[in-house]
Amino acid sequence: MMADFSLADAQRIAISIGAKDSLDILKKLRDDGFGPYMINIDVANGYLTILQDKVREVRQEFPDAWIIAGTVVTGDIVTDLLNCGADIIRCGIGSGAQCRTRLQTGVGRPMVSMLQDCSDAAH
Repeated sequence: MMADFSLADAQRIAISIGAKDSLDILKKLRDDGFGPYMINIDVANGYLTILQDKVREVRQEFPDAWIIAGTVVTGDIVTDLLNCGADIIRCGIGSGAQCRTRLQTGVGRPMVSMLQDCSDAAH
């Protein structure tokens, strides 16, 4: 049996899209009265201008939504994404043994130095 889904439940859900995805599904959810309250714009390597463009587009269309963007590892891009309209920045690329992003793109950073740099930039 499926549990009932209410508008209050929608306030606790983050909808995830890619940087190349259309905003149509988000607009449909909004038109049906289900937010979206939080939007996660998910890319493996947040150093693409397409991510910044998507953050601006989402912020313009959904001014009251919480926007999560990432993934990044430097303070400079944290600042850029915040200035584009993101509320939350996902950090951490390449620190795990299974992460292929570091091998494929050369982007990655040890966790402690990354967290210090990104945190300093965000504050």
